[in-house]
Amino acid sequence: MLGNNPPAHVTINEMTTIASVWTHAQFIDSAQIKGHALGLRIAAGNVPNFVDLATGGWGGLIQDWLNSSQTPTMANFATLADVLAGCVTRVTPDARDGLFTAATSPKGDGQPTR
Repeated sequence: MLGNNPPAHVTINEMTTIASVWTHAQFIDSAQIKGHALGLRIAAGNVPNFVDLATGGWGGLIQDWLNSSQTPTMANFATLADVLAGCVTRVTPDARDGLFTAATSPKGDGQPTR
């Protein structure tokens, strides 16, 4: 997910995790990320649009005038990152279970809703 030229320093946090999952969602198959090499390369190339890999903060494109204020993209992204952070820090004892329940498909098959 870092692409062909990863930075010397990479931050792993809720923002980089959400950016990686968001851009690779169509390639997630159970516990694996797999697919055509070109598609995976394009997805990896989009991660820095959402998040700065070195700092873990906002990426350039998501902060531009269109994405930051004219679409819900930035707000949706921030909400997902906040939910993940709450799950990891166990803001409530059942935070992780609540997240997994919310991400389960209506069929109850254990697969996240897409």
